[in-house]
Amino acid sequence: MWAFWAGVVSAVGLFTTLIFNYLAWKQGRQGREDTRRAIREARRSNLISIVSERRARREAVAADRHTQAALRAAQKNAGAAAKLVDTSEKNARRELRAYVDIDYLRLARKESRDTEDRQWGGVAGCLRNFGKTPAENVTIKLTYGRANPGGIISITSIEDKGELGGLSPSDTMEWKDFFGFQRPLWDELLADKWKLHVTLDVTYKDAFGDPHSIHVAYNSDSGDEDLSFVSGTRKIT
Repeated sequence: MWAFWAGVVSAVGLFTTLIFNYLAWKQGRQGREDTRRAIREARRSNLISIVSERRARREAVAADRHTQAALRAAQKNAGAAAKLVDTSEKNARRELRAYVDIDYLRLARKESRDTEDRQWGGVAGCLRNFGKTPAENVTIKLTYGRANPGGIISITSIEDKGELGGLSPSDTMEWKDFFGFQRPLWDELLADKWKLHVTLDVTYKDAFGDPHSIHVAYNSDSGDEDLSFVSGTRKIT
């Protein structure tokens, strides 16, 4: 009898052991499945993060390129606008500035200063402002020479008339300059035995403060009162 119950107990113990082993195996299998699932989820999340990061980086690079392009376009537009403003300002200055030029230059005499060995003669000139705004600080310098086929022989050093003042639009400024010519040079000049060469330099400032100048030369012409402009000598700034 005891052998029977010992066998039963042994069988129950074995069955119980098998059940526990099965449950442990099943639980281990489930744990391994959960672990593999967790690993897959982690890999998937990591992949999603990498893809998202790369996409964000590409979008940031694209946005930066767009920003740089917009900045370059803005700079270009600003430069074009500044250039347009500068051009408009220069055009306005050219349109509104003073334009002083020589109205006439002719021979002149001052017999009251004649002496036994000298005759006082020279030139009378007139400047005119052809511009739309006043000219300031007008100055005149001139030299006298003797025009020969071989060139110009200087008679005087630079005659500086100094600053003559301002000149309003459309107004004129007349002036005279005399030099004591040794007799009988003046009479010979009027007889067209030689030609007087006059170099004239005029400087002034416009209403914007910009300096300008005129350089020009004249020759007497066959004893005529008016002097003739020498071609190729005119320089204007």
